[in-house]
Amino acid sequence: MGALMADKGIADETIAHSDRDWTIALPVMFGNGQTTADYKTIPLDGTQGRVGGRINRADVADFLLSAATSDLWVRRRVILTR
Repeated sequence: MGALMADKGIADETIAHSDRDWTIALPVMFGNGQTTADYKTIPLDGTQGRVGGRINRADVADFLLSAATSDLWVRRRVILTR
C-alpha cells in the first residue's frame, strides 16, 4: 500500500503543477444507492476538518458532473462524504 500511495502522491502533485484546469476528488468509502444530493464537500486546504463515512457512487458522479461544468472546484482538492 505504501508504494501505491507514493505513486498517487506523485500523480496528484504532477496534476497540481500542470497548467490545466483540474479537480482532485477524494471520496471516502463507497456505498451503493440513489443520488441523495445530501453529501458534503470538504476542501482539502486545511480550512475544515476531515470527515469519514460512506458516499454513494451516484453522489460522486453528481459531484464530478457538477465540477466539470462549473469553476467552483477548479485547481482544488476536495473530500466527498455524507
